[in-house]
Amino acid sequence: MSYRASLFRWLRHWHARIGLVAALFFVFLVVSGIALNHTESLRLDERKLSAHWLARWYGLHAEVPARGFKLGDQYLTWDAQQWVLDTAPVAREQPPPLGAVRVGEVCYVATRDTLFLFAADGRLIDKVTGEALPALPLTRLGAVDERVVIASAQGIFASSDGIDWQRAAGEPSWSLAETLPAERSSALQEIYAPAISSERLLLDLHSGRI
Repeated sequence: MSYRASLFRWLRHWHARIGLVAALFFVFLVVSGIALNHTESLRLDERKLSAHWLARWYGLHAEVPARGFKLGDQYLTWDAQQWVLDTAPVAREQPPPLGAVRVGEVCYVATRDTLFLFAADGRLIDKVTGEALPALPLTRLGAVDERVVIASAQGIFASSDGIDWQRAAGEPSWSLAETLPAERSSALQEIYAPAISSERLLLDLHSGRI
């Protein structure tokens, strides 16, 4: 085969490949452009992408909480966006918890006006609030004699199920935040990676900024 024939064959081979890549690129530009023109209806600004590699791509760093509540061999941590039980997000956009305890197979987490009941895997079992609680606002959460204990200005109350409450007897062990072990902090890097909106990522890809 002559040099010219080999060159022509090589050029035709790579022309087909480059043409395919270019076609896919233009299809992406068209589809992403249409999506960006319908950001509101597609709710792209509300859809968040959270991944450690994506945060690194944008030069962002995870801000892992330094402290958490210990529940047996688990930890509850939180930031302004979410609560995390070990590495499982269990609630979003809640106020900072004032305590967390584990009684039997149930994890109790309290805010000033709500008592959350979670299974060990992070599944929400129940949420107790309002008149179902003996007093509000709550000020502390603890445990005594296999019962969950809450404190308020009206007194200290105990329950075996988070539903039926009586005045507490005995000295509870109150829930206190403690510094997270280093290995726990490392395991939470992915969970607390900064979130990027789908709109921003798509816009940056469409414009060629990344």
